[in-house]
Amino acid sequence: MRTLFSRLLAAGSLALSALPVAAQPAEAAPPTYVVRMLGSGMVADLMGPIIVDFLKSEGWTDVAQKPAKEGGAFYVLGRAPGETKISAVYLEPSDPETGIAALGQGFADIAMSSRRATDAEVSKLASVGNLHAPECEYPIASDGVAVIVHSSNPINSLTLGQLKAVFARRTTAWEELGATGAIHPYVRDEKSGTNLTFQAAAMGKDSISPDAMKFATHREIAKAVTEDPRGIGLVALPYAGPNKVLGIASTDAAAKPVRPTLAEVQAGTYPLSRKLYLYTAAAPSNPLIAKLAKFAVSPAGEGLALKAGYGSPKAPVQATPPPAVTAAPTPVPEAIAPTPTPRPRPTPRPARDRDDDEPRRVAPTPRPTAVPTPVPVTPTPTRRPSRFVN
Repeated sequence: MRTLFSRLLAAGSLALSALPVAAQPAEAAPPTYVVRMLGSGMVADLMGPIIVDFLKSEGWTDVAQKPAKEGGAFYVLGRAPGETKISAVYLEPSDPETGIAALGQGFADIAMSSRRATDAEVSKLASVGNLHAPECEYPIASDGVAVIVHSSNPINSLTLGQLKAVFARRTTAWEELGATGAIHPYVRDEKSGTNLTFQAAAMGKDSISPDAMKFATHREIAKAVTEDPRGIGLVALPYAGPNKVLGIASTDAAAKPVRPTLAEVQAGTYPLSRKLYLYTAAAPSNPLIAKLAKFAVSPAGEGLALKAGYGSPKAPVQATPPPAVTAAPTPVPEAIAPTPTPRPRPTPRPARDRDDDEPRRVAPTPRPTAVPTPVPVTPTPTRRPSRFVN
């Protein structure tokens, strides 16, 4: 069942503020919403504990997280300082596109997104503020889209090209990849940030096949793969569960596969790295909105994101699609200064390995002997070029 926010957004409503509190579902609605949040379900999951700690830091009492009656929405309830009446932060999971649209329509105070706002969304919401500016955009965590298979699957890694063929349904049998049986792909809905991250990094001009089975949550995908030895799914890293997480190589050549560890995700070297975001208006009328967003990116908020299995939001995660990860270069031997050895006559020493900006050392011209005895002229050896040029 769709929640109140989703029904109104689908109907084209432009102002939640015009809706009287009495019109909310009686069994689920608290007396007052102090902040309304809409968007990515995985970001909503992460924000629950962050909001609990934020309200307590603001002096709220009786703070608790409770589910609403429909649609996966939930509240963080409590009493503000000096108040006896219960108030709440309301969170409704949907998708980034819906959340950002609701922010622009005044339908939500904070949009939750598992991808960065697009240029088109920035342009459309210009009246709210510049969504790519620090006063509107709050990166709260880094994450990697994990490609998961059943724990019994013998495959340990795939390339982006192989994944593209699997999810476009050009490759439909595991035998083509080193396992057995038909391939069963599991994905989120097409508007999810997870799918859009994968689309941008792996699919190019192709699209994920409509034959792929779609699920509403990451937990459902992970459960389906756990129960299906032929399954393969795309989930946020903290939701992988007991399934095998594949390493991903970003080319079809002999590239080194990268597993989505927190270190690789934070560095942006995992090909399906991304960040998670909150978006607000540049100057929200309710000061609690900006306070909450700033708490989410504070050390306290970052600590809760790390505890939930995400990476630091301050890490330099690359934009999607990330740059190609090439094969590890062949180790270059360190330059070793030549050991002097007795020589019958002076000769130039071989040019040692050097950087382009390092001055070239030229062997000095031999001094003539005291007695000018004629000696045979020996051709000077041609100087060998440096073996390595940076």
